[in-house]
Amino acid sequence: MSDVKNDKDSSIEDKQKIKDIPDASFSNFILSLNAQALVFLGVLPHPETNKIDTNILISKHTIDLLEILKEKTKGNLTQEEASLLDEILFRLRVVYVEVQKKGEKNHDKKIQLD
Repeated sequence: MSDVKNDKDSSIEDKQKIKDIPDASFSNFILSLNAQALVFLGVLPHPETNKIDTNILISKHTIDLLEILKEKTKGNLTQEEASLLDEILFRLRVVYVEVQKKGEKNHDKKIQLD
């Protein structure tokens, strides 16, 4: 009897998890790539480790993917989707440059200490 109860509890948990998943839309897809880039730029904590870390190569790759999506979907997006993509790309590029400059300054300091 306890197995049946556990199955019901599990089923309720699964339904709750599905309920928490955002709709599969182009905007949500772009927002998820944005969040991924922000994690690798060190702006947001990693969702599994809750640690802030940067990976400039992966963040650049994600920004490049967003640019490819922009080019490949040109003329096929709603005005809202196109604006969202443009805004996200602009903001990510600004943050990318800031993080890159900060990394170069830290790298220069390490060289001077050696």
